[in-house]
Amino acid sequence: ATLLLAALPAHAVDEHGRVYGGSYHFDGHGRHESRYDLNERNPGLGLEFEQSGWLAGAGTYKDSYRQQARMAYVGYRWTFGDTQGWHANVALKAGYLRGSGFDGPVALPTVGVGYGPVSLEATVVPRKVSDGGVIAFWLRYQF
Repeated sequence: ATLLLAALPAHAVDEHGRVYGGSYHFDGHGRHESRYDLNERNPGLGLEFEQSGWLAGAGTYKDSYRQQARMAYVGYRWTFGDTQGWHANVALKAGYLRGSGFDGPVALPTVGVGYGPVSLEATVVPRKVSDGGVIAFWLRYQF
């Protein structure tokens, strides 16, 4: 991520703050997961840098197992609509995640919808402990 940021001209980089907040766990049949005592309140903070769709970021949050998780990633975001008004986005990210049952490389597709500088975004992550997965939600704010 540091090498990617060093290659971007400073005047052309957009900075984004991320506020992590929640998740929804589901079983292998798409129903809400109730067999485990999983945390669905996941406060945390992150910082992301973007230039012409290319992005690099890092963050930390309280994971589903009530442990502190950390991640760093790079990727690309496609934005549809007016970034000053209503817009949607799709991103593909790859990086390293330590927490949430992972300790290694991950690929995370994300989707989002927003208005002006604020977007609500989400990703789906398969779980390793059982069938099913988790949908994670956060807010992204462009400074």
